[in-house]
Amino acid sequence: MVAVGASDSTSLVVEALVGLGPGQALLVHDPKYHVDDQAVNALLSAADAALAATVSALALADLDSLEHIDAGDLPLPPPTVAVPRTAAVLLMASALSVVTPTFDPTLAWSAGLAVWADTARHFGFRHVAAVGLVGPEDEWATDTNSSSVRLAIESGANSLLETHRLWARTRLHTPRVVIDGACISADSFSTGTHQVVINLTKGLALARPDAVVAIAVGSSGRSVAAQLMASVPNVVVIDRNHDARFDLVYRPYQFLRASELTWTYGVANRVVLGQLDMIGFNNYSYHPNAAAYSSLRNLQRASLRRCDVVTTISQFAAATIVAECADLEGDRVKVVLCGTDHVSAGPSRRPVNLAPQCTQFVVCMAATFQHKNRPHAIRTFAELRRRGYRGHLVMAGPEPMYGRSIDTEAQVLGTLPSTDRVAVHRLGAVDEAAKWWLLEHASAVLYPSVNEGFGLVPFEAAMVGTPALTATTASLPEVLGGEVTMTSSWDVGEWADIISEWIDNPEAASRQVCAVRDRGRQLTWHRAAVETWAAFDWALGHPRRIAHPSEGAPWAAMEAHRIGPSRHGNAIRNARRASTKLQRRLRRQ
Repeated sequence: MVAVGASDSTSLVVEALVGLGPGQALLVHDPKYHVDDQAVNALLSAADAALAATVSALALADLDSLEHIDAGDLPLPPPTVAVPRTAAVLLMASALSVVTPTFDPTLAWSAGLAVWADTARHFGFRHVAAVGLVGPEDEWATDTNSSSVRLAIESGANSLLETHRLWARTRLHTPRVVIDGACISADSFSTGTHQVVINLTKGLALARPDAVVAIAVGSSGRSVAAQLMASVPNVVVIDRNHDARFDLVYRPYQFLRASELTWTYGVANRVVLGQLDMIGFNNYSYHPNAAAYSSLRNLQRASLRRCDVVTTISQFAAATIVAECADLEGDRVKVVLCGTDHVSAGPSRRPVNLAPQCTQFVVCMAATFQHKNRPHAIRTFAELRRRGYRGHLVMAGPEPMYGRSIDTEAQVLGTLPSTDRVAVHRLGAVDEAAKWWLLEHASAVLYPSVNEGFGLVPFEAAMVGTPALTATTASLPEVLGGEVTMTSSWDVGEWADIISEWIDNPEAASRQVCAVRDRGRQLTWHRAAVETWAAFDWALGHPRRIAHPSEGAPWAAMEAHRIGPSRHGNAIRNARRASTKLQRRLRRQ
């Protein structure tokens, strides 16, 4: 080891190199700074890189000298140690024995080190950045064009270097994360997607109070978002047209329009996408035509491939995502179950369009999408009536534009006796107050959905003391857990057996409610936020998904991509010849 200050002559280092044999190295240490064993070990570890000539801390500021990190399947970068880049530098004797004869030893060490490393690169050696050791300030200066160097660093050619710089920056400084809240607007209403965006944003801010957590919404959603986030003061509400730059952007739900991609993939260094389910992706009846169906499939599959990490709300949803996008690596898919602790009964009010005679009833709370399987609820109700049940069936939920089950429901209703048919009440969409009234006053909830990414209705029903029956299909078994009564059959007799027991035996109904509530206590938004932060850390600690195939000036990358370097000269000559011939023909005419 040799102690050399920034203003000392580089000749001190040259003298210290004399006598070092092949495979040995010289550690140059600035005595102004304390360099501990962890920093030295990081330098020695990086020195194993092929053709390493010099090793120092990784610069976080814009570079004026290109650095390299060995490619490979590296684990998440280690905890970061911050030291000035010239505080400790490792010089490899085998490389510098070639470089030193061409070097001017009268330069000051701060300038000489940069020239030395750059000269070594000209000979074919490399300057290697020590992973986990960073310099918070850039003390390196050469004549290398900084803009082209930055372009090269940001390309896929140096993705590991970019990754470790990003990781170090988010360990040393407050990470900056923005949530894409485009679904929130002044005229939007509460849906499952809204609950995910709102509660997860709050949870992320509360789980890491030191982080910068912003939610980006359209201009019409600013006041709504500000009101929703008022209880968490460290959430920043910004406009999606804001030009701020972030470390990571999180889109908590799948893309529906290609126009949304530009902002999401341009606002941050990493993109995490929440794909809630693949229901719309798989069901062509939910689209106006085949072209729209194919367009959405292409959009969502492309966004899954481009993003750095995919989060989803159940193992079932993860499996369907990978099945539809087979080239999506499994370690990029992270399962984060939703929280349910936001579920609380609000003010309730009897629906104004509910018939007065409807005092005892079971309810099916679902939109009229085909996969919600509302006709099965009607058939189960008919079986209950056949057994002597004198109550009613209330069905409530919005009607989508496409893929509605109302025609099938009408056909099933047509097979019922008139006395049963008039006991079925289809209310359409209801507001929150009416929803809570129906859940609270129902004897039981029928939830016969065939496909769910998560399934919140049973938890809402349990909140007001009402049991809900579901099938063991899609994500529902893993979401509800093993203690909740479910049925693996679509036989209406079996469904009627369970519902009848709950109606006739309050203790049985209470056991179902308690089982769902117990499961709900395990599903908190804090847990979801912690697991989402882990997904963010994974994305920040791995090379970005979008790898640019070239480096250098934009025109070079573009030309190389279009025609390839081997044909570049011939292509230009052929184009010129064709242009000359065309001009001659025009002059003759």
